[in-house]
Amino acid sequence: AYSAICTHLGCIVAFDETNGNIACPCHDGRFNPTTGAVVSGPPPAPLSPVTVSVEEDQIFLVQAS
Repeated sequence: AYSAICTHLGCIVAFDETNGNIACPCHDGRFNPTTGAVVSGPPPAPLSPVTVSVEEDQIFLVQAS
């Protein structure tokens, strides 16, 4: 999983089903949903990876200690 915070200006990103990528609504930055890599736009770096756990039908962010 990846952080939902765009590496450009900190806007919240979301999956774009139409284009099959993660999109930032602020300046149209695009990220690869598999790798978090920048596909297009102004973001200077990929999305940061995060660790999650899945329990039944819920997803939890695992906090680093």
